[in-house]
Amino acid sequence: MSPINRKALLSFVLGLLAVPTNVLTGLPALAIGLIGLREINIAEGRERGRWMCVVGIVMGILVVVSDIVALGAYVVLQRRYASALYACQYNLKQLSDAVEMYESHRGIFPPGTVANASLRPAQRLSWLVSLLPYYVDLESQRRKVAPSATSLFEVYVGIDPNRAWDDPANREATARVLGQFVCPSHPAFAGTPSLGPTYYVGISGIGSNAAELPLSDPKCGLFGYDREVLRDDVQRGASYTMIACETSWQNGPWAQGGFATVRGLDPNDLPYTGRGRPFGGLHPDTTNRLFADGSVQAFHDTGSAKEFATLATLKGD
Repeated sequence: MSPINRKALLSFVLGLLAVPTNVLTGLPALAIGLIGLREINIAEGRERGRWMCVVGIVMGILVVVSDIVALGAYVVLQRRYASALYACQYNLKQLSDAVEMYESHRGIFPPGTVANASLRPAQRLSWLVSLLPYYVDLESQRRKVAPSATSLFEVYVGIDPNRAWDDPANREATARVLGQFVCPSHPAFAGTPSLGPTYYVGISGIGSNAAELPLSDPKCGLFGYDREVLRDDVQRGASYTMIACETSWQNGPWAQGGFATVRGLDPNDLPYTGRGRPFGGLHPDTTNRLFADGSVQAFHDTGSAKEFATLATLKGD
């Protein structure tokens, strides 16, 4: 009986091992199998093992193809993650531009809710509503069109600032899903988002009641329900004062005041960021934050909770 070609046997063994070891033995199985098959053909019957070569070659091809497909899927997924991350950062940068215009025009940062003494904070219109005219101006300038031709003009003029956010007179406008306030990575965005959601919230400071603290309190952040914060009140420095952050947790309507759009950091609820946590959860291991100087910075969810919290207040250490 003719002997078995050694390369055929080796290719066969490596091919079987490719199941647990993947490309580590799959590629050698493919290469050695081709060489062994060539030697068997040249031997003209003096060596056996053709079927072993075929098994090794097939297993090698399957492993290589599966790895190429997996690598391609990984690259596409990473590009999607990166695209969504940059789109989210762009939304926050737009938000910063609108806040800057508001502060430049009125001399103060926007309060956490539109002033209305007859309504509770959760019934009032949010600080995001107060930015709508500046979004309109920014788009008008960027596209070089009249304000009435911008995407948010109808929403802006459709809101009565003297009524509650969910008043029937305002509901048509406030129920709109606005791309400016939606992170494309949010799970709900893949299907049908809730009416008028926002995935960006203003930071009110430290504590679940931070939005109600007086400006003099050291735990106070930039957004309070009735706080009027001047540029000089940002004692920590604009580059070190977080004013807004993304969240995938208990998202509410962009037009609603209260918890839906203004939140404090509760030291009893750690960690602050990540999937299912009070902030972040939209991008793998990363949470986007907006600072008072207009910069958008990424925070790694494995980072220091103390550092994250420190930057949520107006006053320095």
